[in-house]
Amino acid sequence: MAHPFSDAEELAPVELVCYTLEEVMTEKVRAVLGQRIYAVSRDLYDILSLREHVDDERVLQALPQKLAAREVEVETGDIRRRLTDRRAEFEADWKRNLLPLLPPGAEVAFEQAWGRAVEYVTGIAEGLNKESEGAQ
Repeated sequence: MAHPFSDAEELAPVELVCYTLEEVMTEKVRAVLGQRIYAVSRDLYDILSLREHVDDERVLQALPQKLAAREVEVETGDIRRRLTDRRAEFEADWKRNLLPLLPPGAEVAFEQAWGRAVEYVTGIAEGLNKESEGAQ
């Protein structure tokens, strides 16, 4: 929305190149699945924030190449355990590094973000494995 006193009419149009939301989600899923050495809670927050706005099929299509690029291996039975093993790291980072950055009204309880992010990542990983099984 332009401010009523905007000088936008005097400026040339600007074209920006940026990631699609699906590309961002793919990066976040890859990070949570083990790309990062340290758990980063903003990845959980971003997954929670983006999940209603992305086309899961497009995320699923882009994920294999992203995982391969960082040599992140995914096995369905291992996903929930892998995430659960790092839960305490994510929660500590959430309290230490994420909560102070959130604007008033945007606060989310760790439990809520954790549950929804794990559900989303597990679902995407299961879809990934179903696709690879169907290709064989």
